[in-house]
Formats: sequence, structure tokens, C-alpha cells
Amino acid sequence: MHAERSHELWPPRLPARRLTLMYVMGALRRAVIPVALAGLVGLPPGCVPGDAGVSFSIVPSCVRVQQATERVFQTAEEWQTFVQENGGMVSDGSPVDFNRFVLAARFDGPGSACTGFTVEDVLVRDGRIEISATRHTWPHACILLLAYPQVVVAVERRGMPVVFRIADARDEVPSQTRRCP
Repeated sequence: MHAERSHELWPPRLPARRLTLMYVMGALRRAVIPVALAGLVGLPPGCVPGDAGVSFSIVPSCVRVQQATERVFQTAEEWQTFVQENGGMVSDGSPVDFNRFVLAARFDGPGSACTGFTVEDVLVRDGRIEISATRHTWPHACILLLAYPQVVVAVERRGMPVVFRIADARDEVPSQTRRCP
């Protein structure tokens, strides 16, 4: 004969209404508490205590770097030399005050003209300056044109290492950077 099966489930099932309420409360807790804490300590939403915003601006650039690399430039001369050695152009008057800022650059090397970058945030985190950026790639058919996707950011001088955290997105390119053919 068949052994009798228990209809009791473990862990016990909760009514759907209670599960929905628990899910909503958990989501609210994850969304509201960090924002409330950030407001109490004067941080922008999304930051955690210990993170601090850093002033920055995107610097227009077109440098034909042949290999993917990240660099930090401390002086105008260092930047101009790098640009000239890599087939780019620099305006006569450097728009960056190197006494107050450094240039942090991410070069992808040869790539698609349908790729661009946006910078979402620049924070001091764990003793370094972290640049959060997104590489946007057009998801549709794209003209086959060689370009050099890159992002150059003037970051407030703090005497700390600078790192990029790059996310990838396949979407229409709302980039803050221009195409570099």
C-alpha cells in the first residue's frame, strides 16, 4: 500500500496577501532607509555613509589610443604629450586648471562609432576616487566606422588613486562624450 503523504509543506506557506505585504515592506525598507540615512548625514541618495561626492566635469577629447587603457594625468604638459603621441588634438588653452583638478581617462581603443559614455557619479570610496560610468552601445544596426570610444573626466585633486567602474548598456547612446573617428 502507499504510505500516507503529509499535505503539510515545510516551510509553511503563507497566504498570498501576507507574502505581498512582506515583499512590499522589504522593498520599502531597502529603498527608504538608505535614502533617509543619507538625508540625515547630508549624502546624496544612493551613497552610503563614508562616501563623499567629488566635483567633476567631462572634458571633450579625441585621442586615437590603440589599446584599452585607463590613465590619470597630473599636468597639462603630461596630457598634451599623451594626446600628441596618440594622434589626437588639444586646444591651445587647456580648459582644465591642473592646480585644482587631474584628468582621469578611460580609452577603449579602436571600436564602434556607435558607442559612447555617460558619467553617473564620482565619489570618494574606500580611500580612492571612484568614477561610475556607463558605456552605451547602440543595439541596432550601426554604420561600420572605426572610432575610439573614450571618456575623459576632470576630477577634483584629492591626492588619492582614481579608478573607473564601468557598466555596459545596450541602448540608444545618450552619451555625454562625442564620437572620435
